[in-house]
Amino acid sequence: MSKVGIEKINLYGTSMYLDQRALAIARNKDPDTVVSDFLINVRSLNPPWEDTVTMGANAAKPMLTEEEKEQIEAIGSAKRQQADLQKVAPGWKMTNCGPDMEPGLRAEYQGKKPVFMTHPLNREVGCSLTKTVKVPKEGKTTLNVVVANDNRGDFLLIVKVDGKRLLDGTIDSEANADGWADVDVDLTPFAGKTIDLELVNQANDWRFEAAYWAKVGITTQ
Repeated sequence: MSKVGIEKINLYGTSMYLDQRALAIARNKDPDTVVSDFLINVRSLNPPWEDTVTMGANAAKPMLTEEEKEQIEAIGSAKRQQADLQKVAPGWKMTNCGPDMEPGLRAEYQGKKPVFMTHPLNREVGCSLTKTVKVPKEGKTTLNVVVANDNRGDFLLIVKVDGKRLLDGTIDSEANADGWADVDVDLTPFAGKTIDLELVNQANDWRFEAAYWAKVGITTQ
């Protein structure tokens, strides 16, 4: 049976305080009455440079090991990356992405900006961008992806719909004269349906397997 409960607890009462008796006198109140009514001799005082976030951090800091601090930093980094991804792929989420080659937002890459870089988790598990989409009943709906590889390597781009492989191909510098692959995927066969889209940055030969995403969008005409 797993034990569930509070593992660690600490209190941070701000860096400043005010004597309750002195406050009562300043407000023309009887200090003995004020102290007996509130049952406190001093009260904490929030300076302008402290808020609930900084107070929580100051309370937690003495309790945390270095390993626990690294875990918190990893979670924070993942959240930042999810937010940055929205600048090139609005509404998409990323999963199973590895830390190699320092993934994240790039101000510019090969003439396009901004660009978001991902890397597979390992040789077998690719980094996935996912989104649930309702395909309109009318018109032609197209998924458009503008993506590039690292100049020192390549990767396999896989497009899936509801877990089934719809398209795949190697993204490399030789196949794309300007360094960018402009990939269109027709989603019209799924008109009127809600589908789960997945773009996979899959490792090829485990050599500079990064994917640089300049645009991931869906249009209906």
